[in-house]
Amino acid sequence: MKENTSLITAFSIAGFVIGVLSLVFSFIPCIGMYSAIPGFIGLVLSVIAFVKAKQGNSPKGLVIAAIVICIFAVIIAGWQYTVWQKASEKIDDFTNTMKNLSDSITKNNYQVNSDDFLDEAIDMALDSFDNNSDEIRNALDSMKNNGN
Repeated sequence: MKENTSLITAFSIAGFVIGVLSLVFSFIPCIGMYSAIPGFIGLVLSVIAFVKAKQGNSPKGLVIAAIVICIFAVIIAGWQYTVWQKASEKIDDFTNTMKNLSDSITKNNYQVNSDDFLDEAIDMALDSFDNNSDEIRNALDSMKNNGN
């Protein structure tokens, strides 16, 4: 019976320590999802200790605490995994959208020539100058006619 109690105590302490470490690491961004592995190990050790403690009528307080902590660690690690998975999908969607946009621009041979912009700017300036010179000429003619 004494060996069974020491085994229960050892598994309980191991499950509790592993559970606490997993819980702490589960809150760390990017690596928290990997704490699910030791969390499962701690959960297995704690469940084994719980079953043995139930059979031998041993105290179960530390074992139950270890099980609860390991469950929380695994849940938080799973949440971290879900969040990073969704973020990865969004990044992939954005990357694919940008690639498709780039491919469509390349496929349609959209080319920008600076000479086209320059020619258009010169044409606009000349048109504006022609309009202004006509207005000035008309104004001078009207002043000349009013003076006579």
